[in-house]
Amino acid sequence: MKYTITSGELDRFLSIEEPSGTVDSAGHSTGDWVAVHSNVPCGVTFIKGGEVWETTQDVGNLTTDFKIRYISGITPRMRVVFEGEYYDIKRVIEITRRKGYVIQAQWKDNK
Repeated sequence: MKYTITSGELDRFLSIEEPSGTVDSAGHSTGDWVAVHSNVPCGVTFIKGGEVWETTQDVGNLTTDFKIRYISGITPRMRVVFEGEYYDIKRVIEITRRKGYVIQAQWKDNK
């Protein structure tokens, strides 16, 4: 699949967070996240949604593509924050060399 990017489609904003790496006194990860990029212009395409059964409850999920301009160092261990919701990054696809990315991410509603 060939991807392109134009400034007109970057009409929303997201943040990218990574795990802080902080550990408590027992040596366990605290689960905290730190914003590494804020107010990043993006384009959003909602790909598919559905529900799956996970450990005694239905869990909604939504696969989403976020297009952004090139920022070095984005990896699948990070997450996207978009409109107050958290999306786990599944894939990072480069658009041409250092032009931009399509970040394929998944939102899960397991409240």
